[in-house]
Amino acid sequence: MKKSLPIILAGLICIMMMAAGCTSTPGTTRVTTTPAAATAVVTPSTPSTPVTVATTATPFTNLSWSGTWNTTYSSADEGGVVEVLSLTQDGSSVNGTYNKGNGSVNATGKGARLTGSWSDSDKDGNYTGLFEFVRSADDKSFTGRWVSASEGEKALGNTTQTWNGFRV
Repeated sequence: MKKSLPIILAGLICIMMMAAGCTSTPGTTRVTTTPAAATAVVTPSTPSTPVTVATTATPFTNLSWSGTWNTTYSSADEGGVVEVLSLTQDGSSVNGTYNKGNGSVNATGKGARLTGSWSDSDKDGNYTGLFEFVRSADDKSFTGRWVSASEGEKALGNTTQTWNGFRV
């Protein structure tokens, strides 16, 4: 949260400067940053020289979903069920297992979003459905939702069934 406020303020300043047509000023030092992390850099200047602000956000183009995630999912029948989800990514294709190998996911990663299908089995039967995960800006967690296959893809946008995780 401490980093978010300066980033938001820097972004607003940039938008205001662009709207006013003040995208560059002679004599102002240009600031460049690397896209490794979200940052806001303010270049010191004399009182008569405007401040140049440069911001970068974490790029979501090359995120890897591979790894181990501690997850919790909820449903109408159960509160928070804890599962370890192990994912492997090859290109945009992501596959994984959970529920001690009795559950699996097959998905496609695009930017910060992972969408796909899940299947699970227990002593009472086999189950399938759809899910969607969205990565956090810090790249350490995701929020998600899931539905049973019988509910259909349209239900995914309105479901209250969550599936959230943190990278181990």
